[in-house]
Amino acid sequence: MKFAFTLLVLLLIGPAGPIPTAAAPGPEEYLRWPVGGQRVDADLQTWPLRKILESIARGTGWQVFVEPDVEQRVSVKFKALPPNEALKKLLGRLNFTVAPGTNGLTSIHVFLTSRASATQIIRPVEIGADRPKSLIPNELVVRIKPGTHIDVLARQLGARVTGLADALQTYRLEVPD
Repeated sequence: MKFAFTLLVLLLIGPAGPIPTAAAPGPEEYLRWPVGGQRVDADLQTWPLRKILESIARGTGWQVFVEPDVEQRVSVKFKALPPNEALKKLLGRLNFTVAPGTNGLTSIHVFLTSRASATQIIRPVEIGADRPKSLIPNELVVRIKPGTHIDVLARQLGARVTGLADALQTYRLEVPD
């Protein structure tokens, strides 16, 4: 059971690699920002800024903030650029700052006027976002912090534990709705 659950988690998370381009018009379009991204590759034709920022958030794990109502479309092609140069090409006329956070979480602010105006958070695009959202109806895969008891959490949610990977602190819960 543990092996099957671990395999399920790996299938849901997916391998590292190209960031999906589900809404892209052509199959040849991509933005590759590998985890730990030393070099970035892109071949984009009129991607909207929001899609680029979602892809950056997904590829880097950064918190991404953008100035509301800032819109632009990006067409760019490059290979093996360092992250800072890639950001300059991807963001064009827009300004940005990248800063490590006190909690170890890096953040990027993208803006036209001032850094303080970049207040809208961008959520990362998920791998397989074009697939049905409910792969297993009424079930959740959760990862808990050390010291949290899964049984207590399940009881609070009105759920029951149906699978576990204790070493990864990851559990599968069946929920009523």
